Amino acid sequence: MPFCTNCGKPINPNDKFCASCGGKLKNSESHLTLQSQAPPPQRTAVEISTNPIQPQSVTTIDETSPKDIWNESIQLVFPDYNVRKGLLSAEQYTLVVTNKRTIFAKQTRDVEEEALKQYNVRIDAAKNVSGVIKWIAKKSNSRAYIEWYSDKSPDSILAETPGNYAIDNSNIINVTSKFDGDEEFPIYYIHFTTVNEVIKGKTMLNPDTLVMMYRPRK
Repeated sequence: MPFCTNCGKPINPNDKFCASCGGKLKNSESHLTLQSQAPPPQRTAVEISTNPIQPQSVTTIDETSPKDIWNESIQLVFPDYNVRKGLLSAEQYTLVVTNKRTIFAKQTRDVEEEALKQYNVRIDAAKNVSGVIKWIAKKSNSRAYIEWYSDKSPDSILAETPGNYAIDNSNIINVTSKFDGDEEFPIYYIHFTTVNEVIKGKTMLNPDTLVMMYRPRK
């Protein structure tokens, strides 16, 4: 049974993205990093309060093919990121991280219905299959979002819903996470520090793979 080298969970060998952590799998066709053409100077190290998973397949730019830097490729899909918009309001996003920018895609009712519809087709097809595919076929809105965005172009994701927006990765100075709660009800606070603002949000999904995407190259 194959396993994701980012989070260690079982995977379908035909998938391009892990259904658990949303990370791009090692055998997918592209090996680009999210680092942009002009990384910001003096980027600080990422702080992780939980024990980080050390992946064996963190994607990097192939220095022998500089032309690949200009191609935009999705590196990770991270759903269920809740951003506070006021004292009593919040908006839920799926974060789509490419080698150039981070897209904040709203999780609206319409998008949720379409994503689950597509995902349920796969669940029905896997009902009589044992092993890893059956494990992945467990119903999950988070996995539905990962599959929904994994095959879309970054531009189509950005245009999908009014209010979707993107931040160039060169403008993201630091990404930190802090764990709260317990094993039954985990809460992770994730802060994006950019050149213009600090975006504060939270999730119940382990963000280790997401945070590690923003580590500066040594």
